[in-house]
Amino acid sequence: MRSRSILAVVALGAALWAQPARAAEEYRTFTLNDGRVIVAEVLETKATGLQVKIPQGEIFIPFDQLAGMEEADVDHYRAQDDVYVYVAADATFRAGFVAAFDGLKHLKVLGPDDPGGVLTPDEQQAAARCDVDLDCLTKALHDNPRWMWIVVGKMAGTDAVFDGALSTGPTRTHTSAPRVDLDAVNAAAEKAIQINPPPPAAVATGSPRAKHARAPLTRSRVDALRFVPLPGYPSLVVGDTGGFGLALGAVIPATALWIGATGKTTQSPVGQIALGLGGYYAATVVANEVLGMRTLKHQGGTAVGVVPTAKGGASVQVTFLR
Repeated sequence: MRSRSILAVVALGAALWAQPARAAEEYRTFTLNDGRVIVAEVLETKATGLQVKIPQGEIFIPFDQLAGMEEADVDHYRAQDDVYVYVAADATFRAGFVAAFDGLKHLKVLGPDDPGGVLTPDEQQAAARCDVDLDCLTKALHDNPRWMWIVVGKMAGTDAVFDGALSTGPTRTHTSAPRVDLDAVNAAAEKAIQINPPPPAAVATGSPRAKHARAPLTRSRVDALRFVPLPGYPSLVVGDTGGFGLALGAVIPATALWIGATGKTTQSPVGQIALGLGGYYAATVVANEVLGMRTLKHQGGTAVGVVPTAKGGASVQVTFLR
């Protein structure tokens, strides 16, 4: 049986390789050995597989992963379900890892508190117990009727690390990127679920294979991204470097002022560091909210700061400049 399967794959690959390039769009439903069923537009036939386009971007399907292929059309392509990604990470960093996937269209991020009914209560509880154990998560979600990616995000020194697995099969991925390089982190997130950017030439020429656009900034995205502990993150993800710079320029001195204002109330260096981190995070959340809305509305300017109170404490102050 195995030899017949190999011969079938070889024959399929040879037939596809022999076909001339077509100008018209060509859609196929692919069934993969790892449990995925994908409706995709065929872009290019290569020696070892197919370069195809799905609603989330481009992927490469090796011939040896093909279990079946059927004809499809654009209606089937558009009607297919979104891709689901279960993201697990330490509570401190999960919002940042989720944000790396947030802008991809036709993709839904799941977690231990999934409100969408995709996971059963038993699956939610089992996954929550697994925490960031990828093998455990794969077993916990294996019986869900939908195939989904499971991604564990971790911080390793200055890098953000993504370890991915499919809930239905043996496919595994591993990518990383410097945490301060947001484009690289977004690209690493895409590679963790095997989404590949098109060649640079395609991007430069504006061809149909140009890089898929990430979703624009919305109020809901600002609300989600403001908790990422990087000043100006909501502005930066959509290329507003001015908003990012304003956030840095506000949060850094605000944190210094916070530490100065609270220094008298702390009893130890450890306590002062803890209060300092708390002040930094509070100022970052406020700056991300205000400057994210500035980016969204494209109006006015803002100043964010932490000021001491009359009783020796401190408070966050936001000033709108019109």
